[in-house]
Amino acid sequence: VRTYNDYQAEFASAAPERFVCLATVPFWDLDASIDELRRCHAMGHRGLLWAATLEKHGLPDFTDEHWDPLYAVAQELGMSVNFHVGVGNTAEEIEAAMNRDSYDPAANAARSSMSFVSNIRTIGLLVTSGLCDRFPQLDFVSVESGFGYIPFLLDSLDWQWLGSGARDRYPDRLLP
Repeated sequence: VRTYNDYQAEFASAAPERFVCLATVPFWDLDASIDELRRCHAMGHRGLLWAATLEKHGLPDFTDEHWDPLYAVAQELGMSVNFHVGVGNTAEEIEAAMNRDSYDPAANAARSSMSFVSNIRTIGLLVTSGLCDRFPQLDFVSVESGFGYIPFLLDSLDWQWLGSGARDRYPDRLLP
C-alpha cells in the first residue's frame, strides 16, 4: 500500500495541478489506515480511496462508527472520501470478472449497468446513516458512477424518509 501511494505521488509530481492522488489505505487495520492517510496527505494526496463494501471482508459497514476516527482525520486534513464502484471486491469477484474463458458480453453488459445499483446503495446509506451529520465538513465523492439516477434516488429517499418515520426518530437530520 505504501509503495503504491509513493508511486502515485511520484507520478503526479510531473503535473500536480492536473493529477489528484487518492490515498489507498490498509483498511483491515484502522490505526495503520490513519497513519497512512496522514503520511499521504504530507506527500500531497488530496483524498482517500474508500470501499462501500467493507462488510464483504468481515469488517464493519462503511457507515459504522468504527470508522469515525479515520473520517475525523480525513475531515481534519481536508481530504475527500472517494467511493469507487470497483473498490472492495473480493478476490473471487475479481477472478470471475477477469476469466475470459467464460466471458459473456451479454452478462457483462448487465453486470456493468447494474454497477450503478451499488452506487445507489452507497449514496443511500451515506445520506441516511448519520455519517454526514457526524462529519459535516467532510466531502464524499462517488467516482465514475454517472449521475442520471441521482434525482430519482434523492426524491425516493426523501419520500421514504418522511413516510417511514425516520423524520420523527431523527428530527435533527436534514432530508436526504
